[in-house]
Amino acid sequence: MTVYTAYKIWLISSSSKCNCSNTVSLNVGARPCHLFRLASTGLIPELGNLISHRRQPAMVMKLYGMDNFNVQRAILPLFEVEVDTEKELELVKVSLFMNDNLKPAYTAKQPFGLIPYFEDNDIAIFESRAIARYIAEKYDGQDGSLLGKTLKERAAIDQWVESEAHNFYPPVQPMIKEIYWARAMNRPMDEELIARCTAELCKVLDVYEAHLSSKQGMQFLTGDEFTFADVMHTPYLWQVKQLKAELLEPRPHVAAYAARITARPGFQKLLQLNWDAAQPLH
Repeated sequence: MTVYTAYKIWLISSSSKCNCSNTVSLNVGARPCHLFRLASTGLIPELGNLISHRRQPAMVMKLYGMDNFNVQRAILPLFEVEVDTEKELELVKVSLFMNDNLKPAYTAKQPFGLIPYFEDNDIAIFESRAIARYIAEKYDGQDGSLLGKTLKERAAIDQWVESEAHNFYPPVQPMIKEIYWARAMNRPMDEELIARCTAELCKVLDVYEAHLSSKQGMQFLTGDEFTFADVMHTPYLWQVKQLKAELLEPRPHVAAYAARITARPGFQKLLQLNWDAAQPLH
């Protein structure tokens, strides 16, 4: 047994004639990306050889949905860790306007008839936050960590993830949805709903303003690093910035934060995702 930077590695050969039967494991619950990174150092040539024999062709991930803010939230982690989505992500168009989400071919997968829905080999997930967390977990450590490195960091991230779901999202989602649907259906907006949601959202944004201004130079919700908490807020803050910028103007720290997270290369690339070229639902 050889120890390299606290990793204990066993190279077990069940057959001297076929390297394909060799197995490699870590005794620290490490993810595959850690193993590949260790192999790439060249410190253990046999490890690289074994991995190359056992590595299987990558399965393409499949996302069902459309150009939608919840869909954006689900897959933004892919773009933050710079996965080659042109090769590793297949889009399947499920249009809410065409009621594709109510077709048996889709409700057999997503029984609630909502988007998005996500498949990765034999793993199937619905609910955008669950999809996003799965992706963040899958690629954790590949290009930093969206989920935090310590218990303290993870607790702070989870706190703001929950705040997005229970404080920010409830007023912002129906407001943005009403604006878009009114335009799409060529009907007047429900001004009472807009006013009610705006008032509630302003209370939430006041809390965010106080938090972001509580520490000089705070860049993101949990400090200086962009995390999963910021991922959760990005798509709908982008919409507030586009459609309700007047709500940000009296809150300069929230305005700067919204500008910062929506200008990131990952999100800008996500906005260019071509749903017109998506596969049709079968």
